[in-house]
Amino acid sequence: MSSYFPSVIQLIASPNLEIKKLVYIYLLRYAESNPDLALMSINTIQKSLSDKNQIVRGMALRVMSGIKVPLISGIVILGIRRCVTDLSYFVRKTAAVAIIKCYAYAARDVQLMLCSLDMRLKEDLIELLQVLLADKVPSVLACALSAWEHMCPERTDLLHRSYRPICRMLIEMDEWGQLVAMRVLSIYVRRCFNKPEDPDSTNNNVHQFYDDSTTDLASLDPDLQLLYKCALLLTHSRSSAVQSLGF
Repeated sequence: MSSYFPSVIQLIASPNLEIKKLVYIYLLRYAESNPDLALMSINTIQKSLSDKNQIVRGMALRVMSGIKVPLISGIVILGIRRCVTDLSYFVRKTAAVAIIKCYAYAARDVQLMLCSLDMRLKEDLIELLQVLLADKVPSVLACALSAWEHMCPERTDLLHRSYRPICRMLIEMDEWGQLVAMRVLSIYVRRCFNKPEDPDSTNNNVHQFYDDSTTDLASLDPDLQLLYKCALLLTHSRSSAVQSLGF
């Protein structure tokens, strides 16, 4: 099918949404083997980022971030920067996933070329990630947390302002988002909070944080109490994986 690449790419500007979807799928599959021809479609894809249809805008960014051609990394970041503040939560969620892809492809190239990752690229992506970590839509926030987990799990400072909103939105996320959020919150609390101690213990032993029988909620930090109470609601989830996260 790669021999039809030039003919298929000509249809990328088609106003028909179904044809456009098929062209995007084809482009993602064969762009890496035809990088020069793939670059010819970038301008058209960029124009689709301004389309009135949120589905078209989201697909355009998904395709741009999925084309494995290093030369367009700067263009992809510009597209992500444009979409992180989009009015559509679908487009913003796609932007969070695009951050993961952009970083993953850059890291792959680093391994192949045995060189260091361009720090400007990573800092640009982290700057965009900060915007998405403040998003008020649970599905967007879940994707942003996944991007944080993949790209910069050492940067707990990025979560300081988002910690309480993440806890409160746990119950509104889908099962996948709850798993991601709890992994991230577990990393955060272990690094940023002291282990709670049992005030009645004579030998001053530290008890397990998740043990209801030994942990006095009144003695916990208020932010830890918030996480504890929000996470308890996950025990009613229909997902066994999420239930296992219950306190």
